[in-house]
Amino acid sequence: MKQYTGWQALYLSFYSTDLYRDVAKNWQGVGYLYLLLVVCLTALFICVQVQVVAVPKAKDVIDTIINQAPSIKIDKGKLSIDKPSPFVIKEPKSGQTLITFDTSDRPMTLAESKSVVLVTSKQIVTVKRTAMSRDTGGGASSVPIAEETYDLSTVDHFDFDKTQVESTIHSFLNWLGALMFLILVPFGFLFCVIQTLIYALIGKIFTSVMAVDLSYPTLIRLTAVCLTPVLLADSILKVSGTNLPLWWLCAIVIALGYLGYAVFANSQTTPGPATTGR
Repeated sequence: MKQYTGWQALYLSFYSTDLYRDVAKNWQGVGYLYLLLVVCLTALFICVQVQVVAVPKAKDVIDTIINQAPSIKIDKGKLSIDKPSPFVIKEPKSGQTLITFDTSDRPMTLAESKSVVLVTSKQIVTVKRTAMSRDTGGGASSVPIAEETYDLSTVDHFDFDKTQVESTIHSFLNWLGALMFLILVPFGFLFCVIQTLIYALIGKIFTSVMAVDLSYPTLIRLTAVCLTPVLLADSILKVSGTNLPLWWLCAIVIALGYLGYAVFANSQTTPGPATTGR
């Protein structure tokens, strides 16, 4: 009979040999329902952090930028604004020029505007990619090496309503966490399933070395549980904003280390106390 539930495995997976013996001998299937639970939980941590912390900051920045924007009108392919030209919109904190409006008959180039986007009366020009180069003073500067141009001649009529745009962006941001959850869960789960299939094959090497008779489906089930510490640690790093060098490689080593530990636990014939790990 199954001794431990999936909820108990969330913390026992970090240390308990008894859990891994129970998973191998008493759990059914390949453990993907449990793995889905862990993926959902870790995705929830990340999405809540984004919704509670990142979204309010994004709203403040976007509101500041939109409030700087002029009223924009396009009539028969010609754009006009209600501000003197050229007019610039800057990033609030850094002061970097984001958008330059130049609706004069002879507008400046994107390079001359030193902005990310240049809006003229006939087209919108954006930086496609940037490269670091040395200026004459020996300092590093970012210069556009490619541009992307959008022709406005096909636009018959358009009015930029700041209130409507702000409301639309706010509505999107209000559901950003839920949207991220719907994207992270299926892709994260698929990625973890692929990992279990590969790691379980490596687990066959462990069973051979330790002389343990564990089937491939059992190793997949054990791997699903062994991924728990890695997934939880990964979500904590993401939520805290910590960027560890070569974390992906560390995650692989940790997961395989726990799989080796799980196989070792099943090589022991004498079980210990119910919740005591070795």
